[in-house]
Amino acid sequence: MPGVEALGRAGILVDVLPAGLDDRALAEGARNADVLLVGIRPLNRQVIERLPAVRLLVRCGTGFDIIDVAAATERGIRIANVPDYCVDEVADHTLLLLLAAVRRVRQFALSWELDGRWEKLDYPDVHRLRGRTLGLVGFGRVASEVARRARSFDLKVIAAAPRLDPRRLSTMGVEAVELDDLMRRSDIISLHCPLTPSTIGLLNDVAFSRMRPGVVIVNTSRGPLIDLGALERALDAGVVAAAGLDVVEGEPEPVAARRLLDRRNVLVTPHVAWYSREALSDLGSSVADEVLRYDHGKPPRSLVNPEVMHMGALAGEGHT
Repeated sequence: MPGVEALGRAGILVDVLPAGLDDRALAEGARNADVLLVGIRPLNRQVIERLPAVRLLVRCGTGFDIIDVAAATERGIRIANVPDYCVDEVADHTLLLLLAAVRRVRQFALSWELDGRWEKLDYPDVHRLRGRTLGLVGFGRVASEVARRARSFDLKVIAAAPRLDPRRLSTMGVEAVELDDLMRRSDIISLHCPLTPSTIGLLNDVAFSRMRPGVVIVNTSRGPLIDLGALERALDAGVVAAAGLDVVEGEPEPVAARRLLDRRNVLVTPHVAWYSREALSDLGSSVADEVLRYDHGKPPRSLVNPEVMHMGALAGEGHT
């Protein structure tokens, strides 16, 4: 990862573990580490309880649903993430999927690419974007950037999330609403909430039944937020007119989601919304900074589990 080489120059020993290790091998390989950098490999309780020396987990990204936060907290292990990672990239990709779904880009492209049809197309039910209502489920950094971009297309933006300040949103041209209201009013729904036990299957049969016919669904957050079977039924019923997805249930081997490839009104990209060279460089620098802060006895810049702070000062002794 770009930027992490700075740790070596600071005299910190960096041990790179091979990919594909099972729980036992991972725990054995990291048992003497003070800090563990977590990429996309899930870190469950069984692994965490076998890491006697670890005092800090750094999630190399924004979401931390792959880490058993409760297990780490019980052991006094701090968890840091990088909340400003790839915000622009994901916001841009969200707009890309939104526009592609609304304009049925995949459907038109395949009519030429596979069917050889340039004229006499079977035109889908496409509507003008201006004046449509975009509903954002969740309103963190990415969603706020999506809202800013969406206003350039003269979209009306509404948002639903816990603890939203309606006055703050109003200054951004966004209306704060309840989730049920968002489901009923939105022409386009874009998911930006974290994956938690309460948000798994957030878009299920009941949720889709509350939406207006012809809604467009966009997801650049986490795949399990959408019940795949419910989405397919909503597509079949015409409740969902099109979807743009960068994440799907079951990834990185989403066998069931491959059924979506047969649907020309669904565009799926393989969890790439985060990517740019600049984003990777920034991520490496941020991760290295968190490790150096630990080494100097400082708390993380972005602490996922602040309740661990009462368990004692950072033990910034020795290097990982």
